[in-house]
Amino acid sequence: MRIQACTGGGDYLADKYRAKASGAAKEACELFAETEDLIGLEQFAEAAQIGKKAAESFRSHGDNCGAADSIRAIVKALLGEGRHADAQQLARDELARFRSAADKGGEAKMLVSIAESNAATDGKLKAEAIASAKEARATFRSQGDKFMEVKALLALAAVNMNKGEIDLAGVETALKNANEAKEIAQETDNRRIEAESLHIIAEARGIVSSPEDALEAADEAMDLYLELRDKRMEAFELMKMSEWNVKLGDHARALSDAEDALDIYQMLQSPQEVKALRTVFDAHMARADLRKARLVAAEALRRF
Repeated sequence: MRIQACTGGGDYLADKYRAKASGAAKEACELFAETEDLIGLEQFAEAAQIGKKAAESFRSHGDNCGAADSIRAIVKALLGEGRHADAQQLARDELARFRSAADKGGEAKMLVSIAESNAATDGKLKAEAIASAKEARATFRSQGDKFMEVKALLALAAVNMNKGEIDLAGVETALKNANEAKEIAQETDNRRIEAESLHIIAEARGIVSSPEDALEAADEAMDLYLELRDKRMEAFELMKMSEWNVKLGDHARALSDAEDALDIYQMLQSPQEVKALRTVFDAHMARADLRKARLVAAEALRRF
């Protein structure tokens, strides 16, 4: 049986909408919460289908905020499926729709989704993503929406960091974006977006600073994910920590982190299990334990 360790996924608004599920909005709110729960379970295709129903239901009741949150969830589900072009197109189509309705909040949410769906791109699409995230941040700041301002900053950080060591200036900018996001998250006492900010800080430090500095931020993020009981993100953080411990030469810790991540992904029956197996393989190779590395590789080939 697949175990879900925490409620929701995406923007983690499921509990907020569950609390609002009454009267005419009951069905729409329940559909939205189900969408985010499915994202949390990595059942992305079904999440996209349910999210579409949620958006339609919110719109039938004139709730543009709920519709915008639902569209963002659909975009995240499409990205989870690897359907980047579809995610980008949906975000652009919905941006035009919110603009025609003069809905600045919905428009800004779609701008963040455009940035998120273009996070791994280059050239004109990267420029569009950066401009979109900056415009969205300005709107949310003017509206006093600190939660979505942080989301815009984190999207901007992801775009700025997408070329890694090839663009150190971009990584430095991403680090600045993430530190700003962390400060706002701490001001609003939002543990989850603080953890998301710390994760990006760790990634950026691993490129422009040192593995030690990266691990310091990753340890802070891990503490928050443990507090949130988010096993999926705990495992993801452990894989990154394993990589940095390999670079530090702490091979025993690297292997322990990798095996812990693998155990969690297996418990969750997550498709990320294959990536965890690769991390375990890399940890064995770092220890020059070729026999165990071959066993892990054989297991991965057998199962995947």
